[in-house]
Amino acid sequence: MTVFLDKNLEPAREIPAIFTEAADQRYGGIPVLIDADRLLSAASSGGETGIGALLDRCRIAWTGTDGIRGKTLPPGEDRVGTDAFRALRKGLLSPSLVECAARAFGKQCIRGGIAREGDEVCVANDGRDAAALWRYDGSMKRGFLAAGLRVLDLGILPTPLVPLCMLQKGIRLGAMLTASHNPSDQNGIKFFLDGRKLLPEGSFGDLALSALMYAEADSAAPGKQGESVRPESLRREDWSRRGISFLSETLGPDRIASIRRLIGDTPLVLDTANGASHEFALQWFAREGIPVLCVNPNPTGANINRACGVARIEGIEAFETAGETKASPAAAALFAGKGRFALVLDGDGDRGFILRREAGHAPVEVLDGDREGLLILRDLEKRRPAGAQRGAAVFTVESDIMAAAAASRSGYPVDTVGVGDRWLGGYEGKSGEPALALGIESSGHVILPVPVSVPGTGKKGEIRSGFGLLTGLLALAALAEDPSSPYERGFSKTWYAWEVDKERFYRDSPLWRESLAAVENSLGAWKSEREAASGRECPITVLREDKEDANVLFWSIRENGVPAGALFARNSGTEEKHAVYLKCRGDLASSLVPLAEALAARHAAALRRNA
Repeated sequence: MTVFLDKNLEPAREIPAIFTEAADQRYGGIPVLIDADRLLSAASSGGETGIGALLDRCRIAWTGTDGIRGKTLPPGEDRVGTDAFRALRKGLLSPSLVECAARAFGKQCIRGGIAREGDEVCVANDGRDAAALWRYDGSMKRGFLAAGLRVLDLGILPTPLVPLCMLQKGIRLGAMLTASHNPSDQNGIKFFLDGRKLLPEGSFGDLALSALMYAEADSAAPGKQGESVRPESLRREDWSRRGISFLSETLGPDRIASIRRLIGDTPLVLDTANGASHEFALQWFAREGIPVLCVNPNPTGANINRACGVARIEGIEAFETAGETKASPAAAALFAGKGRFALVLDGDGDRGFILRREAGHAPVEVLDGDREGLLILRDLEKRRPAGAQRGAAVFTVESDIMAAAAASRSGYPVDTVGVGDRWLGGYEGKSGEPALALGIESSGHVILPVPVSVPGTGKKGEIRSGFGLLTGLLALAALAEDPSSPYERGFSKTWYAWEVDKERFYRDSPLWRESLAAVENSLGAWKSEREAASGRECPITVLREDKEDANVLFWSIRENGVPAGALFARNSGTEEKHAVYLKCRGDLASSLVPLAEALAARHAAALRRNA
């Protein structure tokens, strides 16, 4: 089922048969939505010669890099049918769309044989919906019930406990109501299948789900706001105790002892971002007897991520003075002498940072996901049995290039995937290559595959979800054994363009082709200049690479096979912004920054809405 949509998200008319026939052949029975305007425009401008590749570039997904997100609507207000999708395009998320998404996902899995009517789906939320009178939580549950499923409600819990519960109970479907690190006036939904987040492709991917959501939009009237669900179809369970046990078992008594030794008599400062991890984290620290000072005393839902949490300190390497800490109550607490270390989480608890302030030193250092990942990797290397093969250290394109270089020099096979922890969690490598040892994203998503027994099957699944509390505790344990820096930071800069028309930048668009030619010429000239200056052949290779998101324009720079730099451009998945990134070794920055600035200026001018 392929549906071509016009700019108003209505079925398009008069699509040439060459495209409809090619789509039927390419996608078979997998439902797909195609942006007809983009398709016809791209076809008329030349470029990509294969019709199949052109169709792929023009598919529509309602999801971003991590589920569906948007601003919530006031009580009593909703959008239904096609209006709900038009609103989402403008950044507005309606309760009916959440219901539609849950219903479509449930039906998708039942029709595909993943689940049967009457099976349970595991759900949780990050607490923010309390400020919206639980309208979105109720809509999510009604959607699953309308699909013929029963709901196991875990309540307010960190995101990674949803896949944990799924695997330990043999439940194949799951969902988390959250907008992660976004402000409290936004919400969203993440789906899980067999304990992992959805990837775009396939019968159970984001793209197919998006098409099924569109088909389901008018198939059932939305429930009344505040309407309760049938009690016989909904079961509530407190999963905190099992999650706490899992955390302790994964860390092990030796790491927990190391954390106690590192913290000493001063408390660990804890910033839960007023979110899903608040009660859970406090319960774990109380159980293990580790003193904590929580700087978020009263989560209300409306204050999730407000002036706290990971998002407020992302991109900051250090706080030099107490006056710089308005964005971080945890950093302010360290400057006030209330502790030496802090653990900072985000709203749904799937990522975390460590802060530390050494005695006698003024700055508060920020240890982001890259630094935590390398600390954890160093600890894993010490624990690796003699002769055991190293797994792959996998980074996203937004990571510090020097973190990947350090992992490579340590003997780990290194790979790089697209933005978003779903690519880390879904990483399998090519045939014959090492399995995932650790997935690392600078934003604080660090994925350690942890085996979990699946009841009744004799098999083991793996938790492959970011878990900010686990990440931070593993990093603290590693610091206790070796406090030295795991690598020297590289150069990193991002050039943002806001309020842009993202529809103008996609694979093989006119802007894509212009940028490709310009950057290829510039990088070629840059390499030639280095060879001329040194008087010998340059050991640097520059390669344009395709990433999981086909619409990311990416160049990799390596020296003697070791990562040395990356230049790339991409649209945001959830906001009206576009970004150009440069990640490189410090000594390469001065010569590569002008190339990145030129690319950023080209894109900002071309994507400006009035351009």
